[in-house]
Amino acid sequence: YGNLLLHIAGELELPLPVAVAVLAQWGDRQGYGTDDRLAIRFDTYRFFMEWGRTNRALFDRHFRLDESRPWQRHWVRSHRSDEWTDVHASQETEWLAFELAQDLDEESSLAALAMGIPGIMGGNARLAGYRTAEAMYYAFAASERAQVVAIFDRIAGPDRSDSPTLRALQEGRLSDFTAHFFGPRLRAYRQYALETAIEAYERWNPLDPE
Repeated sequence: YGNLLLHIAGELELPLPVAVAVLAQWGDRQGYGTDDRLAIRFDTYRFFMEWGRTNRALFDRHFRLDESRPWQRHWVRSHRSDEWTDVHASQETEWLAFELAQDLDEESSLAALAMGIPGIMGGNARLAGYRTAEAMYYAFAASERAQVVAIFDRIAGPDRSDSPTLRALQEGRLSDFTAHFFGPRLRAYRQYALETAIEAYERWNPLDPE
């Protein structure tokens, strides 16, 4: 992503080491699976809240939640006679759940889908610069570049001149940036990770023309 990060850093007035360190926070993520389909995570609970709770019989035919911890323990099955399978066991089961949900309600299924490297939920598509979840889905499916750009578009927000998150990053206030973007609970962890990545980049910079 060297040339892309150079462009993003210039556009957002960020030091290049900072832009590289930000992207490194998603270093364990893949844009696509081994079958070249978009890497996804289907949030069964979000789909339940969006659509399932008002269509419970149809929802229960294919999906199951732990009622005591509905944000965890998600199961899926294609038919009533099938065994329940952990939605998050593999990309294959994630796609099974998503496609079953699409058949039930496409808009709600896309809202419940975390997509690509950034893992942005379809319901948050506007935060990444897309008008709809569907538009983000097709952009991410077509281009890993679009996935990377979306990370920084979400940081910059719709009005770059009035984004406290971007301003904190531009000014090197990593504690403030991580609190804004990742939340207070992850602030210290993410700040340390950013500082470590910046230091590593500055020790060995493959993009430095010098």
